[in-house]
Amino acid sequence: MKTIAFFNNKGGVGKTSLVFHLSCMYAELGLNVVAADLDPQANLTTMFLDEDRLEALWAATPESRTVLGAILPLMELPAGSMAPLGYIVMQHAVGLDRPVQACEKWMSRIPSTYRQAVLGEQSTKMPSGTDPHCLATLKHYRSLMAPAQEARKPMFVLLPADGAIGGDATAARSCYRDYAELSREIARRAGVAVG
Repeated sequence: MKTIAFFNNKGGVGKTSLVFHLSCMYAELGLNVVAADLDPQANLTTMFLDEDRLEALWAATPESRTVLGAILPLMELPAGSMAPLGYIVMQHAVGLDRPVQACEKWMSRIPSTYRQAVLGEQSTKMPSGTDPHCLATLKHYRSLMAPAQEARKPMFVLLPADGAIGGDATAARSCYRDYAELSREIARRAGVAVG
């Protein structure tokens, strides 16, 4: 089993949407996928399941079939107790206040920060589109998000009945190609054979 984790301590950057769409694309490409939602807000879970199913799962008992059910005994330990081995301790909230206008500045810093912090390399400025470590570029599929959320479907499988007509239908096809390419590249780098 291969595990792919997505993290960023800044909220609202699209981690949940990315994981949802990549999970769906990997399933579309024939892989068996488990998407683990460890965020206390449970937004990934709500993208996959309707409200009735969520209410049935969210019974806050140790027997519930959720990550919360697995860690609930840990949350009930007396203060100062040691956690039993095998539990995952999550930080419940990380808050950062960054203005939206700073997005472009942060996006431009990603390649050099990645090279230094992850690869241990000197930071070098790469011409646009030549960085071998860049898996994807940010694209705007905003018009597809609302119908995708309403239909509980990934953006790339939206149909005219879901509201993807005209330019949105074209965008959905483009979105499919982009996610298929990104999924295959991530799989290749992780050593996973994809059909």
